[in-house]
Amino acid sequence: MADAAPILPFVQRLAVPDPATRRGALLAILRELGVPVLRYCDEIAGRTPENIVVRLGQGAPRLVLAAHYDSAPGSSGANDNAAGVAILLSLLREYRQHPPALPCDIVFFDLEEAGGWGSRAYVERFATEHILAMLNLDVCGFGDTILLGPRHSCEEWPLQAAVDTAVQRGAGRVRVVRHLPLGDDASFAAVGIPSLSVTIAPEADVEPLLEAVPLMRQLRPAARMPAVAETIHNGPRDSVDVVEEAAMQAVRACVRGMVAVLSQAYSG
Repeated sequence: MADAAPILPFVQRLAVPDPATRRGALLAILRELGVPVLRYCDEIAGRTPENIVVRLGQGAPRLVLAAHYDSAPGSSGANDNAAGVAILLSLLREYRQHPPALPCDIVFFDLEEAGGWGSRAYVERFATEHILAMLNLDVCGFGDTILLGPRHSCEEWPLQAAVDTAVQRGAGRVRVVRHLPLGDDASFAAVGIPSLSVTIAPEADVEPLLEAVPLMRQLRPAARMPAVAETIHNGPRDSVDVVEEAAMQAVRACVRGMVAVLSQAYSG
């Protein structure tokens, strides 16, 4: 059962520079959805991220669907990453009544921009649980081509079947790429949990983005910066006005489809 309700109103409520205001808006939306919320403030390396978790279903294995809700200092965080958060809220609007067969944690991470501390704290807390896989939504509001990566995760169990289905249904608008900018998926990969990131960008951005990623990791300038870079981190188009309903709906459909495949295959 798909939920065609608009996603953009969530972004409009979440896209504010002040961290406390953004967190308050997220918690208010979750209260309106009527779902039980868990808040974890675990200290890690002198930092105390506040992760917000909604648990659907009991038992294991569990699937983690995640998006960071913090933003770069001063940024509205509209595309990075209110759009990703809003897509998860849209899925939660459906899943609260029709949950996946596979138990899920829907997680909103704090302090991703500061170094992924929220996801690191989550992994430390839940490392003993059987986490089947993690899907990370990051920069999901601008463009027409969905990118899934890193490639090695997409081509391995248990994610391969779900990714293959997404690519087949995407009719050329879903691509598996060798790497994406580092995100919260890296915290899971570091402890051996299969994980991938989901992002979306204009088709013309794909090659410049792939060229830029290794240079960005070395703190070196790229010869060609993708246009999507202007929509994040206080760039000239870092605004809620750039976030596209169609882009978010496309990502939502892609993620929803992958969850369905994983649920069918691994829900016992």
